[in-house]
Amino acid sequence: MKIVKRIADPIHGTIGLTELETRVIDTRVFQRLRNVKHLGLAHLVFPAADFSRFAHSIGVCHVTGRLLDALKTAGTQISDEDLQKYRLAGLLHDVGHYPLSHALEKPVKDHLKDRQAERMLEPTGDENQLGLIANASNLEMSHEDVGRIILEEDQELKQVLDEASILPISIADIFTRTKQPLIDSDRVGVDPLVNLVSSDLDADRIDYLLRSSGSTGLPYGAVDLDYILSQLALDRNRRVCLHERALRTVDHLLLARYFDTQQVAFHKTVAILEELAKDVVSQLLRIGALEIDENWIREAIRNRTWAQFDDAWLMRLLQQTYDGEQIDDLLRMKIAALLERRPPKLVAMEEKFRNLTQTGGVREFRRLEEEYRTKSEGAANHFNLDRDLFYVWTLRGFPLTKISSAIPVDELDQEDREQVEKWEQSVRILARGNGDQSSKTIMQMSGSLMNILSDHALDSVRLYLLEPPDRPGIATEVRNWLRERLT
Repeated sequence: MKIVKRIADPIHGTIGLTELETRVIDTRVFQRLRNVKHLGLAHLVFPAADFSRFAHSIGVCHVTGRLLDALKTAGTQISDEDLQKYRLAGLLHDVGHYPLSHALEKPVKDHLKDRQAERMLEPTGDENQLGLIANASNLEMSHEDVGRIILEEDQELKQVLDEASILPISIADIFTRTKQPLIDSDRVGVDPLVNLVSSDLDADRIDYLLRSSGSTGLPYGAVDLDYILSQLALDRNRRVCLHERALRTVDHLLLARYFDTQQVAFHKTVAILEELAKDVVSQLLRIGALEIDENWIREAIRNRTWAQFDDAWLMRLLQQTYDGEQIDDLLRMKIAALLERRPPKLVAMEEKFRNLTQTGGVREFRRLEEEYRTKSEGAANHFNLDRDLFYVWTLRGFPLTKISSAIPVDELDQEDREQVEKWEQSVRILARGNGDQSSKTIMQMSGSLMNILSDHALDSVRLYLLEPPDRPGIATEVRNWLRERLT
């Protein structure tokens, strides 16, 4: 591959790009990512954490290329065509992200599910209508789904790829982990090299950890990329793995991802700002002030207005809605809290690192969640507050790996596609002195921390209160009242 352009990056230094990658970056749908913050609203807590999906995507392209180059150095046969295709998948893996990233994605998915459920309950007189509605689309409108639609519909991007004789959908198949004919095989499945773009150890995770650490000033995202590159290999089934001497390095990466997520995405203020944004967006969708579905997305991509659908667009909509007359005072208060950075206050919290092999953990979590909801209603009544000012934020079973070692490989339910997918995305270790080139997941390695820690996950329940402007300090009173009543 010929590098025709070099750009300076604060994380990776100099990044080289091919002519095709440069042309992809110049498209309007990719340039849009300059205005979509990777960490959503985290910059309201960590001022420098305002890097974009644009910078991150270029970083993922670069790291994907370095991973593939390392495999080639280790003796793996990888064509320039495949190298370019996987670098493009890294470059385009986030092209479908909504404004504010995940803060908008979940409300959209929930809204579409609710609307589909309502349609299924409507009497039509057509006995086939139920099945038609249920099968209308298998897309959940995740950012990966939207990315696939962009590659199907955006004529500018399609032309760039077509002129390079690359099928746009083949790029989407990589970052959506879509099954396809496997190289040197009659089978259909997910190419194991896809794990370089989407897995427990992928270019996406490596770049965002390094970039998060560099922008927040926190040390938790440090990753020893150079050593990982030196230890890459393929096992006998062409699955990406690392030599056993890299075990500590991979343990560290998985722990880094856990701590970085806890300290940034789940920071007490970042988390509730995201929750508040989700609540506001959900209400805008419900009252029709915001309308997003698959048809709207496809049309926006076709007529090229999708390029305007970024963080600034959403903030303008929030301001226009706030200034309008179609909303109630409570929604107006919540929008103001977002625009003016007045997050709800934490009034109660409980966290527990749960052993997934022990029974009763989920039941205990649900009991605790219900207790917090009940006590929030009690506090609302006691202090004469609107119940919708309280937020119960929950995190159930946040793991260190995608799948627990509590599920032995020989007991995997092959019909459970999600379970099998998670297992296939596990980090694999090529055992030292193993002549047959077989590998094990890191959870199966007795010398790895993940052998134990992958059986555990974090549960967290938090209760927040959005203080009404005319009742400053009420959160402190509520906190003290709850302290005496929560077990």
